[in-house]
Amino acid sequence: MKNKSQASYSSIILILTCFALIPVSAYLLYFELGSLDELSELQALQFDDNQIKEAKHAAEQGDITALLKQLHEKLLANQDNLEGWALLARSSMNSGNYLLAEESYLQIIRLLESTNQDSAPVYGLLAQSRYYQNRESMTDNVDSAIKEALARDPNEVNSLGLLAIHSFTINKFETAIRYWKQILEFSPDHPSRISIEAGIERAQSALEIPLKADQVTEVESYQISKNTNQVAQVILNLSLSPEVRGMVSPTDVIFVFAKSNDKDAPPMPLAARKISVNDLPITLSLTDKNSMSPMAKLSDSSSVNVSARVSMSGQPIASPGDFEGSVKAISVLDNKSISLVIDRKL
Repeated sequence: MKNKSQASYSSIILILTCFALIPVSAYLLYFELGSLDELSELQALQFDDNQIKEAKHAAEQGDITALLKQLHEKLLANQDNLEGWALLARSSMNSGNYLLAEESYLQIIRLLESTNQDSAPVYGLLAQSRYYQNRESMTDNVDSAIKEALARDPNEVNSLGLLAIHSFTINKFETAIRYWKQILEFSPDHPSRISIEAGIERAQSALEIPLKADQVTEVESYQISKNTNQVAQVILNLSLSPEVRGMVSPTDVIFVFAKSNDKDAPPMPLAARKISVNDLPITLSLTDKNSMSPMAKLSDSSSVNVSARVSMSGQPIASPGDFEGSVKAISVLDNKSISLVIDRKL
């Protein structure tokens, strides 16, 4: 069970600290909370032993909703706990509960501004929660949060990252490049510099702008040399086991994900497809065209793990009762057909 839920709350904090710096994109919908091997955050919120035990069980079962509800109820009784709201906000973003994330970020802003602390980065995160809550639309409430962030800090990276991602998705590549470059000019040692440069490269490619030699990083150079005559691609022969076939409906949704097999890579999908049970059996491919962000694509990794899951809820987050199959350590350059059978219940 521990393999299924790898990150503790402490590691979640680390991931989400990075998330506060990295321009978010659609793949954040598919992050999964992990087991509660380390419980300092819950203990700091004065969870009793039974509550911690219940939270650990919920995490091990993949019941993210129960975890968030439990934390939310605790915070409503202790509304001035800044660390607790930060945990809830970023965990809610991680699991795609953007409405709860918005509430949490507003609470954080209230607490920071009551003590005259910098709230600019949180306005940027508030904008992100609203953006994804509104199906990746730049609505008035998203725009207002961005304006608040940039009024306080013209180089606020969460807002600039969101503006870059949105510009890229609507094919305003020059604008996306400008925002990404502003991030790197302000923060040359940004922890996601390579990913941002990859986004700039893809935007420049879309504009047919040649890269200068000094713009190619060591990692990018490696990828280019490896991919000169080969295409990063995973070819799947996807099917259901006879047992699972009898327990699902033809209209049930299937999510197919490829995640990096690299040891230190974040657990975000590099490629994703959405099909239905009625499409099976099927041969499909995952390529860079199926990436969910210009900064996270299949060719960024040499080897991936692929999973396919029948979602009984219709949502991308795994839930008890879903059916899944997976294959591990697939070379993205071999281009061999891989059989993947959905054969087990979560």
